[in-house]
Amino acid sequence: MLADQVEHAALLEVLDSSTASGALWAFETDDLDCSLVNWNSGEGVVDHVNSEVDVLIIVLQGDGALAIDGCQFALAPGFATLIPKGATRSIASGSGGLAYVSVHKRRKRLMPTDPATRIPQQANLLNPAKPAASP
Repeated sequence: MLADQVEHAALLEVLDSSTASGALWAFETDDLDCSLVNWNSGEGVVDHVNSEVDVLIIVLQGDGALAIDGCQFALAPGFATLIPKGATRSIASGSGGLAYVSVHKRRKRLMPTDPATRIPQQANLLNPAKPAASP
């Protein structure tokens, strides 16, 4: 039955029950990757290029800034942005943090989910204020 394949999540309740940074919820299908991402104040994702897939982000809480190829976009609840593949992008949370849903075509993972196993060059993707450790 197709109803058995439905993912139904109360994302605002997930946000309210956690103070962690990073992906708080994720769901994958054969076609899509969906994530609820939360960044505490001053955190985010440093400049990088995703050459594989377009990414849709929908802001649920907080505020911040999204840079796409050098253009700045303000982020606030209710804003949705389609980030084209091949663009240089970064996300910075504001003083109140930032929570958004990210949806894109399924692809292989960019990095391990356990921060302890990330290579030094990937460590600063979680917090641009903290430099990556030297090898």
